[in-house]
Amino acid sequence: MNESPGGSKPELLVVTEDQSFGRSVVEAVKRAGVAANAERVEPATGGLTRRDTDEFDGAIVDAQIAEPAAVVDRLTERAAFPVVVLSESAGNDETVARAIEAGATDVFPRTTARAQYELVVERVVVADSSRGTRPTAEGKNTYKQAYEALFEKISEGLVVHDPETGEIVDVNERFCEMNGYERSELLGESIGMVLTDADGYGPEAAREMIRRARTGGPQRFEWRNQHQDGETFPVEVDLTVVELGGAERVLASVRDITERKRREREYEQIFNMAGDGIIIHDPESGEVVDANQQVGDLLGYDRETFVDRPLSEFQATGEGVSGEQAREKIRESVDMGRQEFQWPLETSDGETVWVQARHEVGEIDSERRIVAMLQDITERRRREHEFEQIFNGVQDAIAVFDPDTLEYLDANEAYLEMFGHESVDELRERGVSGLSITEKGYTEQRGREIHQRVAESGQPEIVEWQGETSGGERLWLEVKVAPTVIGGEQRTISVQRDVTERKRREQRLEVFNRILRHNLRNQLDVIRSRAEELADRTTDDHAERIVAAVDELAGIGRRARDVDRILSEDDTLADIDITHTLRETVETVESTDSDVSVTTELPEETRLRTNEETVRMAVQSALENAFEHATSTVTVSVEDRPNECVVTVADDGPGILEEELLPIEAQTETRLEHGRGLGLWQLRWCVDNLNGELSFETEAGTTVRITVPDRRESASEADTGSQDP
Repeated sequence: MNESPGGSKPELLVVTEDQSFGRSVVEAVKRAGVAANAERVEPATGGLTRRDTDEFDGAIVDAQIAEPAAVVDRLTERAAFPVVVLSESAGNDETVARAIEAGATDVFPRTTARAQYELVVERVVVADSSRGTRPTAEGKNTYKQAYEALFEKISEGLVVHDPETGEIVDVNERFCEMNGYERSELLGESIGMVLTDADGYGPEAAREMIRRARTGGPQRFEWRNQHQDGETFPVEVDLTVVELGGAERVLASVRDITERKRREREYEQIFNMAGDGIIIHDPESGEVVDANQQVGDLLGYDRETFVDRPLSEFQATGEGVSGEQAREKIRESVDMGRQEFQWPLETSDGETVWVQARHEVGEIDSERRIVAMLQDITERRRREHEFEQIFNGVQDAIAVFDPDTLEYLDANEAYLEMFGHESVDELRERGVSGLSITEKGYTEQRGREIHQRVAESGQPEIVEWQGETSGGERLWLEVKVAPTVIGGEQRTISVQRDVTERKRREQRLEVFNRILRHNLRNQLDVIRSRAEELADRTTDDHAERIVAAVDELAGIGRRARDVDRILSEDDTLADIDITHTLRETVETVESTDSDVSVTTELPEETRLRTNEETVRMAVQSALENAFEHATSTVTVSVEDRPNECVVTVADDGPGILEEELLPIEAQTETRLEHGRGLGLWQLRWCVDNLNGELSFETEAGTTVRITVPDRRESASEADTGSQDP
């Protein structure tokens, strides 16, 4: 029988004044092969009140208490439940007989052998059923029946021997099987047949355990028996000295714990070799029952320091936690069965370490325990804190998304401020649709496709997006969507910059450019035609000057359009011969009407990978400037270097004034500093577009040096990068 008539575990009351014996009986009941609980009380402590006994299904009474019959009478009459008596002596007719007359259900040996309590629980549970019977007042017969049932029904090895001679007087089949003997081979022989002298498990050690049982009551200990084949194996022994048939005998209940020891060794190996710290807690008190050395290393203590210590000694109180809060976490784990959380602990030198704690409820050595796995996350917490500071400290607006649902998972302060919201919850409520100009095609579906594509490919994308703030203001955004993994989950990060003003400037420039291309050019054509008519009618040079000015303006417009076209196109790289390109460019510029001669110092061939059209425009700008200001000679040369070449254009003119070069070198114009026109700016922009370098020398004429890099390596890296996910 494993349950009481009500269907729950039987609850047994253990009545004894012997605390040690009582604890052993309670433990034996709990560890027996039936589902039952027990609790010890002393008869003189008030533990037998009506309120307490109502909670129990039966009782176990120690015959060594004062007036056991009176206690049995009180329990059977007042509590009305069955009572079993434990007695060391079957010959003590008076004590046993009085207990039976008082209503005892049965009498069992006074032992803590776990196997006996399977029978005790069964006897108590069925005592009041139709199958239950009460014993007669003949205590010897009752005791003998219990003794015989103990030998016949339990699965543990039992052996009875003389404490002085060691002669085996009785043994059950399980003990014989365990040790490799027939029953006939053991009866009458010495208990020494199953003992070994190795490691202190011989006869002398056995006599010491018998002495302890005589003076201190039942003993439980681990031992090693010797099998018939000579091999030894571990056992757990419950040893009791009892009186049987008027003689003192040693009753030993023996369990083979080979498998248990194997599991314990495996557990110990795992326990001590685990990478994480492990602490075993008592679920009731929260005290540390055991801990591995990894915990000691984590907190700067020896392993033994943790055992039986209160939790309050290891809590980082500076982080606002206490021992009581730690115990509450353990109680929560008991209720939940498992939980995971972050927790601060204090090291031996007062520092705080953060751990990721995972609590599991388990059974260790038949005791319910909380197993706490501790992983040091101090560094991770520090990085998270730094990330949080960076996340909210940058000016760019950043949001974290689930790429599958496009749900907001997080957003920094700049993002919230950009859209005029106070929290991420507000963003979730509006969703991407509520923050976008959907009628212009910036829909949530389109956004989800972008984020999913980025998550799948592993490649970031940059797109333009039009959003709307909580106040209804429309924004143009440059959005970079990049893949990332956060907490082991695939996520996407959206970095957004407000480019509304840039888009407005681009609109204005587009309008201005159209005006320059069409309206201004048309009006210049009108002015030129009228000036040509005036030139035929007048003798002065005013009309000719107007025509020249118009031609210059038209030339500036054409050059501006050419520069814009070339620099706006995608960078097209090719293997070119710089020498050949320079010769063609020199011939083009030289063909203009000029008295200036050109000297070239060019190698037969100079090959590199670059943008030929941009090189041609840069050299042309330098040559035109040289031809305009040279006195008589312009020199063009090329120096071939590893991974680059240097084009030099020098003239013998007066040299460009420093104030003319300042805005070109600084790459900005002010009201006080400006270049003479587009020529030098065209040169500057072209060299920058080539990723090159530009320098001027004006001590003797003007020398322009253009360094053009060979972009074979960068092109190769770019190609590789585009293929690598």
